[in-house]
Amino acid sequence: MPVRYKTEWVSVFIRILHLTVPRSQYDENRKETEVSKEVRKKFLFNREAFIQLNTVLGAYLMYRKHYNALSEIWFYTQSQPPRYILIPQSVQYLFELFNTFLRFEIYMSDIIIRFSFKDLSFDEMNNKLDVKYVVCQYIGLLFLRLYIAPRYYGEHQLNYLPQIPEKQDEKIKWQENLDVFKTIIEKHLKNENFLNELGLNVITKDKCKEWNIPYPTEYIENLVVKIKDGFKETLKKTPLSSEKIAKLKSSTVYSIECVYKDIVRINRQNEIDKSEKDSISDYMEVIRGTRNLLSREAFLDNTSTHYIGVDTILGESIRMEYYRHLATKFHLIKKMKTYEVANGQIFEAIKKLSPVASEYILVSFGVNINYYKDLKGVTIEDSKGDENYRFMSIPIYCFDINDSLVRNTIFLVKNTSKPMVKHGDWTEIKDLPQKSFERWSVMEKLNEELNIYCGIKELNTDSDLRTEYLNLGKKEEEINNMIEFDVDFLAYIWFRKDSEIIEIKEAEIFQEGEVNNKLEDINPLDTDN
Repeated sequence: MPVRYKTEWVSVFIRILHLTVPRSQYDENRKETEVSKEVRKKFLFNREAFIQLNTVLGAYLMYRKHYNALSEIWFYTQSQPPRYILIPQSVQYLFELFNTFLRFEIYMSDIIIRFSFKDLSFDEMNNKLDVKYVVCQYIGLLFLRLYIAPRYYGEHQLNYLPQIPEKQDEKIKWQENLDVFKTIIEKHLKNENFLNELGLNVITKDKCKEWNIPYPTEYIENLVVKIKDGFKETLKKTPLSSEKIAKLKSSTVYSIECVYKDIVRINRQNEIDKSEKDSISDYMEVIRGTRNLLSREAFLDNTSTHYIGVDTILGESIRMEYYRHLATKFHLIKKMKTYEVANGQIFEAIKKLSPVASEYILVSFGVNINYYKDLKGVTIEDSKGDENYRFMSIPIYCFDINDSLVRNTIFLVKNTSKPMVKHGDWTEIKDLPQKSFERWSVMEKLNEELNIYCGIKELNTDSDLRTEYLNLGKKEEEINNMIEFDVDFLAYIWFRKDSEIIEIKEAEIFQEGEVNNKLEDINPLDTDN
């Protein structure tokens, strides 16, 4: 590098790198003026551009093995004690620079200078070397250069680890990128000729021990530990996001409300006394909520990853369980008659029964009504109320439940045999066990109409709950940094003992063997019964 060129380069670098950032200028409302913002923004942009340009230049000199020129840059100083202004002086800045370049993409705004090396060779696996990786190798070399930097007041900056990012996702990126950084450092340390040329051959384990600073790979390992500890500490102690918890509660309530409003359409007018309920409800008496363990991190503002739909999963699970309860009840309830007809004949079978429209409803599970209406020519009428369709003026209530027990089935239900659909409240229960009272009484009531309650507990701090899950077979690592979301309610779907229900099921389209019933087997209902 010619002396004149070197001097001009240094002069420019000093002016750009060490020039004091212009002070902010404020208006009468004590807000920074737009002109001031623009000036400061332009200044910082130019300084960062020059630093990146200087870094890429060093990387190119390293790649081309111009070690003499590289040494000139590394050890150039105009002060005593020496201060080497052409290289980054901060280990913090080096790691931030490394992470910036390692995840570089062509349109990444963090990289101001667009760069390319036209004469890149191929590596040992015959892949063309990536210029950003060459720059990252050079940043690794600058890290080793810090080992021979002077001490100030008896302290070396490598006695301290850099400040790790606050954001959890940035911590994860740093941890992943440090694996690459360690590989780069290990490769440099094995290249003895390379180290000799640049005066880095003094970096040995014995020397580091004498200097009382960690060996390079040990330093990186220590930083990884700091990141992991920082991640765990943040995950453990950061308060839950009130916004995310509120969304979890509202989404869960919304799912329960939706399924209730859907099913309550077939509700009878009068309630059913406990003594008159169907025998199935003796052991399927009530629909309840659930207790579920959820990742604590999913409900922090500062997360390492995106948790998509975590606030809706629990509500969706309860919604489906609610529908399964309804479907199972319809499947198990004692029927007056049960028919299985060929595929495509289900509405013909209903027609053969000749039900009185004003006395019945039809409850459909998984039957494609539009297929019959649009392609089979069945006269399906539009709804006149909260039902989905009508057939022969009989309301059809559709429940799209993919359950093998009731798939492709329509139930003909007499109005007097419609189920009771209601939500009760735990405060109405007499002789409630003490343990249940202690649980319910501290829960938050989320919905007055449906009496939905919830409780949230931290397994990190609730030792009794933690012990309970361990006794259930959970492992320590499964319950660390978890919360329990406990949502509960009491929902009833009861039929009367003497319900008049007829089941008509259509066979699968490619079902093997004959069906149980032919249309001529079906006789009109005895309307006198």
